[in-house]
Amino acid sequence: DFVGKDSKSTPFDTSINYLGEWTDEYKKEHLTDYGNLVLLSDGENGTPLVVKEALINGLGVVISKYAAHDVDTSLPFITLIDDDKLEDIDYVKNKIELYVVVDDEGNQLPPLVHREFTELIKSNNY
Repeated sequence: DFVGKDSKSTPFDTSINYLGEWTDEYKKEHLTDYGNLVLLSDGENGTPLVVKEALINGLGVVISKYAAHDVDTSLPFITLIDDDKLEDIDYVKNKIELYVVVDDEGNQLPPLVHREFTELIKSNNY
């Protein structure tokens, strides 16, 4: 799904699954319906709030360097897309699918990051 401003400069086909801009309330209710957040920005000053919101909610993030100023890109649930791959849709799709986890019956499981975080909490008796 594509959420946000309908930018004419995106290499992605916005006629497929374009959901428009979400209100803050809708975002709060539906962000965790997804396994990750993708933000392929070509110019940001600092890490956008939506990236931090995604991480706090247990989603992985697939981001460009322009959206990664304040995040540890060495973490396994943060995928950095290099400038030369920003418009390579197959490459980006492959990176996105790293976070989709499906059980034997085809049901999407909670995001990988959420499960790792939950296990970390359990193992430390929090």
